[in-house]
Amino acid sequence: KRTVERFPSYAMLRRHPKPSKEMFDELLRAAKIAGVDLCVDTSKELADSLDRAVKPDRPFFNRLIRILTTRCMMQAVYFTSGEVQPSEFAHYGLASDIYTHFTSPIRRYADVVVHRLLAAAEGIDPLPLSYESKEGMKELSDNLNRRHHQAQLAGRASIALHTVVFFRNRPTNAVALISRVREKGIVVVVPEYGIEGKVKFANSDEEARSNFDYDEANMSLTHKATGRKLQIFDQVRVRLEVETRTGHRQNLVVSLVDPPLVAPSGAAPASTNGGSAAEGSESGAGKGRKRSRAPSTPASAAKKKPAAKSATKSAKPKQSAKKRKTAAAKR
Repeated sequence: KRTVERFPSYAMLRRHPKPSKEMFDELLRAAKIAGVDLCVDTSKELADSLDRAVKPDRPFFNRLIRILTTRCMMQAVYFTSGEVQPSEFAHYGLASDIYTHFTSPIRRYADVVVHRLLAAAEGIDPLPLSYESKEGMKELSDNLNRRHHQAQLAGRASIALHTVVFFRNRPTNAVALISRVREKGIVVVVPEYGIEGKVKFANSDEEARSNFDYDEANMSLTHKATGRKLQIFDQVRVRLEVETRTGHRQNLVVSLVDPPLVAPSGAAPASTNGGSAAEGSESGAGKGRKRSRAPSTPASAAKKKPAAKSATKSAKPKQSAKKRKTAAAKR
């Protein structure tokens, strides 16, 4: 507030826009299926209802529903006070009318900017000339937002890389919770390792419809051959393993272990390979094509030829030179 009072056009702030109620529709439907009542009218009511969303037999349930809640919201951004009206300064996630980053100048440049603005507002240090430009401060805040997003992407890429390194040559079975249900598969969160992955059951809409009944309203997927139903927040068991794909690229593949989707004898089983990296691999390797015999090598072909000659010899044996001479003398 002090920096805004002193520099109303170019104070560095951070805002988090309020999400529309429509953005919470899927979350509210999922919570209702789980028997949880969430109130999203205000951020305070949402926070209180999330605190009550606890299932003693599912320790990770509260954490999962908080993750899903965060995904309903927009990204918080840096901005300068002269860009928007004061009514839009609010930070929804923190239930604050006005907010800025201030406590980490050793790791965030936005905090350094706020420290300089505050020092100038209190008459401790002069304000840098570049900060007196509304356009310049806007450009600075936009760059901070870009850099922050790039840092998030780099962090995710680093996690993905080290996850592959960790599970390489270490196939693992683990407990997971279903966080999303789609027509072609499910998305699961593995609490033990803090990772999320896709388990794909079909490569096309036609394949999905022929093997599964998808209920969007109840967020469930039922396997036709076995009658087994997978629904959001269900606990399942998955297998985590690293597979090498085209170009020697390695990916973590998540596949369903329990409940097993194995069709009865005579029925076509559904594929339970997971992840986009596994598309068209094991599940489709032998599908729709006959196995062909290995081609004959030069060595094997060479071995077959003498056998053919020996068969000819036994059918029409050649006479020895001595016998030919004797036969000629008799004639």
